[in-house]
Amino acid sequence: MRKTFSRDVRESVRQAQHCYCKRCLNPIHDFHHVYPNTKTGNKLYPLFLHSPFNCVGLCRQCHDNHKHEYIINDDHAMMYEAWLKEQMYEKMCIPL
Repeated sequence: MRKTFSRDVRESVRQAQHCYCKRCLNPIHDFHHVYPNTKTGNKLYPLFLHSPFNCVGLCRQCHDNHKHEYIINDDHAMMYEAWLKEQMYEKMCIPL
């Protein structure tokens, strides 16, 4: 089974997009992975793959017909993953 976006991520994206599809004015119905949700993607970019940075809210029609407009390449995914790791490390290393 493929992992989908958590309720928190979906809600963050919904709020950021004011509940409307990224492409039109219809309500959000689906959440699309901008970088594909694959086994390889899960191994290479575990923090990024299911984060709000890899999610776009779309209506059903736009998800079916225009999802190819919302994609990124490995270089961008790698940069997001590195940034998320850095943020996670900074949270864990609190100076005394």
